Amino acid sequence: MFYREDLPRLISFLLKLGHAGGVAQDAAQQAMISALERWDGIQSPAAWVRKVATRLAVAATEREQERIRRHVRAGHEQPQQAPDPYAELEARMELDWLLRLLSPRQREVMAWTFDGFSPSEIAEELKIPTDTVRSNLRHARTHLKSIYDRRKGELRG
Repeated sequence: MFYREDLPRLISFLLKLGHAGGVAQDAAQQAMISALERWDGIQSPAAWVRKVATRLAVAATEREQERIRRHVRAGHEQPQQAPDPYAELEARMELDWLLRLLSPRQREVMAWTFDGFSPSEIAEELKIPTDTVRSNLRHARTHLKSIYDRRKGELRG
C-alpha cells in the first residue's frame, strides 16, 4: 500500500528538487527497495524514502556529470544522453520550473512542504533548526510571489 501510494509522490518530490525524470524514477525505486529491506526499523517511511532517494539521485547526477567531464576532457564531443521519457511532462510542469528558480535549500523545504510535512518535521529530518525551515519557506514564497506578480503584469501589458 505505501509503495503504490507514495512512489508517484516520491518521484514528483525528486523532480521538484531538480532531478531529471529518469534519475528521479530510478532513485525512488531504489529507495523503496531499501525501505522494504529495513521496514521494521523505519519510524517515518515517507521521510526516510525522501532522504534516501535524494542522496541516491544526487549521487547518480554527480556520476553522470563526471562521465560527461571525462568524455569532454578526452577530446570528444559531449555524449548524447538517453531520451528522458519524463522530459516532456517535466517541461510542462510550471511548478517545477518555478521551483528551479529558488535556492537549493528553499527548493528542498518547499518540496517537503508540498509533500505534506510540517516545518518541525522538515527540520527534524534535515537536521536544521525549525526557524531556518520557516525562514526558507518565507523567502521562497516571497520570491515565487514576485515572479507571479511580474508575469501577471507582463500578461496585462
